[in-house]
Order: sequence, then C-alpha cells, then structure tokens
Amino acid sequence: MALSGSQLLAKSSTGQPKGEPRCLCIAGDARDGISMTSRLLALAAAKCGFRVVLTPESPAEIRSPANTLAGVTAATLQLSPLKMPLQDRVGLLLAMNPAGLRLHGGNLEDGGILLVNSDSFAHDELDLVGYADDPLESSRWGKSQVVLAPMTQLAGRAINGPRMGQKGSLLSVREVDRCRHFFALGMLLWNLGLNLESTLAWMEGKYHGNSSLLEAAKKTLRAGHLHGKTAGLPQGIVTEPDSVAGKWRLINGCEASALALRTVAEQSGRAVLLATTAQPPANDLAGEVSALADGALRLFLADDNAGAAAAALGASFGGALGCTAVNGTGLVHQREVLGLAAQAELPLVVIACQSAEFSHGSPQQGLAATVLGCHEAPMVVLSPDSPGDTFALTHLAARVALRFLTPVCVLQDPMTSQGIQAWQVPSRESLPGIELPHFASDSNSTPYSRDELQARPWITPGVPGGEHCLGGFERQASSARISNLSADHGEMNLLRQKRLDRIAGFLGPLEVHGPNQGGLLLLSWGGTRAVLEAAVHSARQQGLGISHAHLRALFPLPVNLGELLRSFKKVVVSELNSGHLFQILKSQFDFEGISLTRRDAGNFRASEVAHFLMRQAEKESS
Repeated sequence: MALSGSQLLAKSSTGQPKGEPRCLCIAGDARDGISMTSRLLALAAAKCGFRVVLTPESPAEIRSPANTLAGVTAATLQLSPLKMPLQDRVGLLLAMNPAGLRLHGGNLEDGGILLVNSDSFAHDELDLVGYADDPLESSRWGKSQVVLAPMTQLAGRAINGPRMGQKGSLLSVREVDRCRHFFALGMLLWNLGLNLESTLAWMEGKYHGNSSLLEAAKKTLRAGHLHGKTAGLPQGIVTEPDSVAGKWRLINGCEASALALRTVAEQSGRAVLLATTAQPPANDLAGEVSALADGALRLFLADDNAGAAAAALGASFGGALGCTAVNGTGLVHQREVLGLAAQAELPLVVIACQSAEFSHGSPQQGLAATVLGCHEAPMVVLSPDSPGDTFALTHLAARVALRFLTPVCVLQDPMTSQGIQAWQVPSRESLPGIELPHFASDSNSTPYSRDELQARPWITPGVPGGEHCLGGFERQASSARISNLSADHGEMNLLRQKRLDRIAGFLGPLEVHGPNQGGLLLLSWGGTRAVLEAAVHSARQQGLGISHAHLRALFPLPVNLGELLRSFKKVVVSELNSGHLFQILKSQFDFEGISLTRRDAGNFRASEVAHFLMRQAEKESS
C-alpha cells in the first residue's frame, strides 16, 4: 500500500537533504503536458537563480496510441546552486501513467520520491504496458516513498467545484483534462520550495485572450501547490540560490545557434544565409532562424542536404556567410561541397546535429566521420559542452570561418541540441569582435596571396583582376592558375596544414581543471561535461586526486594536448560511442590511456563514472 499524507509526514520529514542539488524526472504521454510542465518548472528555478539543465526525451513513435511504451514522453530536470555540480541521480519521479513508470521507474534512486497520477492507473492501463499486479505497492520500492494523487479529479474540483461535468460548468471535462498538468506542476513547485510568481506571470501572457482558461490554469496550479503541502509531499528544499546579475532565459541548442547567427550578421555587417532542409533535427534550427530572419539573417530551404550545402557555399562566394544545418547521416551527402569549400577557401559554417535514441545510434557516433571523413580537405570541428555553450561555439565557428576562409563544423549531440538550459544572455560589449580578412577590392593583392594567418583575401565577385577558378582542381601555390603537377598538389596540402596550425593557435590551449600533471586525467567532449564534472567532484570528495579536461575543439586539437597527455600516468577518455576520440588520440600521441564508453544511447551516470575512476586510482596505487 502507498503511504497516506499523515503517515508519510511521520516517516519522513524532508526527503532530499537540504543544500544538495536535485534531479527530477517527469514521464507520461504527450497529452500529459510533459514538455510544458518541465519548461515551466525549469523557468521557475532559473528565475530563482539556480543552475538548470533540462533534457527532454521524445517518444519512440509519435503516432503511438496513448499509454503505450512507444509513446512515452519524458524530461529530466537537473538544478543546483551555481557553484555546485549537477546531480544525475533521480530523486523524484513523476509518473503520469503506467507506461512512464514502466520505462523510467528503474532510474529512481533508493530513498527517492515516486509521485503518481493515480487516476491513470486503472486495470486496463496497467495491462496495456504489461503490469500483472499493482506496481504502486510500497514494498516494491524499498526505501522510496510513494505519493498517490488523483490529479485529474482534483484539477476538476479546483476548476468547477461541484459542477464538474454538468451543464453550466466553467470548463468541459476535456478542457479540465488539458489543465491537470498544472496541478502536477504545483506539487513539484512545492516539493522544490519554489514560488508561483514566474509561472503565474507566464500564464498571464499565454492565456491573456482566454479569461476562462487563464482562471482555470491559475486555480489548478494553486490547488496542486496546496495539495503538495496538505497531502504530505516532502519538501526537499535546495540551498538558497546565489544572487545573479544580468538577463537570464531558458534556451536550447537550436535557439542558441540561431541567436548566434543573427549576432554574427549584426557584428560583421555581412548577410548570413542558413540553407537547410525540412528534415529533423535541422528543421528545428530552420524554425528558429525563420522567426529571427530579417535583411541580414536569411533562410533557404533546399530539397536535399547536398543542395543546401551548395546554396550556402554560393552565398559565401557572393560575399555573405553561408551556413548549413544537417543531421549526422546527411553530412555524408555534403562531403563533396565541403571539400570544394576547403579547396576554394571560402567561409562555411556547418551545424551538424547528431541523433540519438535507440533507433539512431549513440549520441556521439558522428565524431570519426566528421573529423576523418574529409580526406585532404579537412574542416575545423568544434563541439559545445551545453545548450548555452552552443551560442559561444557557433559564434566562434563563424569567427574562424570568416577570418581564415575555411569550412567549420559545429558538432552537436542530443544533450546540447535538444537540451534546455538557464542561460545568461551576453551583452554586446562582452562578445569578441569579428575580424574579417582584407578584401581584394581594397588592395592590390592577388586572389591567393596570404597574410600572416595563411588566409587569402575574400574576393568580391566582379572585381577586375580578382578573377579566379573555383573547382576540385589543385592550383599553383599563391596563384589562381590550375595545375596538374603532383608537386603543386603537395604544396597545397602543406598550405592547408599551415592554416590549420594557425587556427589551432587562434583557438588556444586546452584548460585543465586540477593539476596539469599527476596520476589521472579524465578527458571528455560534447554534452557529457556536466555529468563528468559531478563524477570528478564525487571522486575528489573520496580523496582521489584527479584532473579533468573537456575538449571543445576536436580538430585541430589544442596545441598543448600532446604535452598534457604525456604529463599524466593514466588518461581516461570518455565518450558516448565506440571510442572514436580515443582512437584519434592514440594515432597521434603516445600516452597511457583507457577508453571509457557507453553505447546504449544514454548518457553517463556520475556515480558509475566516479566508481570507475576510483578503481583506476586503486590500480595505480597498488
């Protein structure tokens, strides 16, 4: 049996200890409002000054019937004070239906809180997902606390009172059902100790044209908040948030990339064109750019990925900055155009979104193909470490592409492209400026003369004397003349390598958190940073001396990486694939390394990584 409110208060007073970060998971059907509930909860936490990371999980099949495993939508919310690492052990699971419980119940830590919408746990719904008996029996959950709340009924009473379902009711039964996720949100806000002001303000803006729905939403939210208190839901309050300055907002990777491209257009004075297709996940970025499009930022939808890349390259030839967005597999179709961009020395920004989930492979499976698949015309590869960092990396990619006239890829994984984060909006003054190469129309230089960074002039079409041939042929060094000589081919490869060396210097050295030498170094990349920082923090609390370095530049590699790898007795390279980065590093550097991988389409867990690091440290000391 589940605990009643009074029994629950008698057995547990707080649930989560004060002063610790929290991790919550919300799971159910799309009609349960999972996306809206999680975003509003994240917004309320961000408004209070907490560090917030929200990771949504899409259903395996969007056309799946209600209350089926394939139709489960979920979201994981991590929040902590700004100076503390994030927590990835789920301390509270909100299951809006049995399917959500079946898929995510195993993630709840022992001693956590299981909050259930008991109105959705009828016998038919339990049978549909394979439950032979009652999954809510408290004996099945060990030390965890099971809190049952008939959310659909309580939301209806809060809105209509005794008139629910009768003639003259404030809202119909269907409309009441649309508001029940606000009841769940109110209970979660109570559990986290967050106020209702930011959510009520959002409702005012969202439903200002529908007074009945606005009033119903407010009533349901307040009823859920009050029920969390009266029903005995433990209030696991995190420590008081740090005071923060500046403007904050929730942002995902697609929004961040779109904002960065608009900022580049404003700073550089050059038009920016995003050419992409209507295929997911690139269409998400296309939607964001479409909302921001103006005379400087423009959108072009092509029929296929190769056509999108060619259109973007054409824009760069004409004097704009061409950009293209593509999924991981679509990058293969753009190879020829990317090679042409490298050989013609034109700026091009490629935003590559790696897919995940069980049917798409591991979240970071595209690294090897991106870095090694460009043959003798390699492109720069950068990878953001969080949704908010996507803004900085997209801005940096544009700066590199414009200054060095070269293709640059921003390689996103699902944690950075689909994840949502509380992000501090940077001021224009805090952003680095965009330096452009000199223009052939403003100088007497030839089309392929080079400056100190091995960058050629950016030639405006139609400039007399600046005519040059674009194509897949090699040229004579510092000349627009096509050459078929092997010596000129070798010289052009050397020039491209020299430019990569200059770019590596432009990007700067790799920063290490901890000593620059010692026994153990954890090396990572992509959206795993927050989890691995928590793992390192946990290992250090156990007395383990460990350093952590996170790569944001994957090609060319940081100038100091080889020296760092040789400065540690053992290097653990962690990634969500079969060990692509580890293989690349072993081919270039001589170091003692171990590959730590995960290949089940999920992210690392901090506790498991910390345990692995402690075992490696014990082996070193023995």
